[in-house]
Amino acid sequence: LLYLYFCCKLCDDSFWYFVRTYGFDADSAGYFFTGPYYVAAIISPIIGIYVNKYGNRKNVTIFGSIIGVVSHASSFYFDSRESGPTDTFDHSWVIIARLYMIGINYSTYCVVLWGSLPYMVD
Repeated sequence: LLYLYFCCKLCDDSFWYFVRTYGFDADSAGYFFTGPYYVAAIISPIIGIYVNKYGNRKNVTIFGSIIGVVSHASSFYFDSRESGPTDTFDHSWVIIARLYMIGINYSTYCVVLWGSLPYMVD
């Protein structure tokens, strides 16, 4: 029960992080916060079929790792709080793209690494 409380508290804090830090309203923050899970749910079967048909587990894992590193490292370079009054570049699409890249990263790890466990046992 305590574990469930902390998981819900973490999700609630993450949701409000988008509201406080990036200025999203509550509805769009909730919509974009669920984006990685939708991306992972859509892409995971596609990656699974590809890996089962063609192999290339190593390449898919490397691709997922690169996507994960780029998505997390871009948080240091693109921050909407640093936009000046003359800055016309909209940083919100970068935040949304980062979330969807995390969904791709999550789906590659779920499909490839969990699917590799039977090969490691044999």
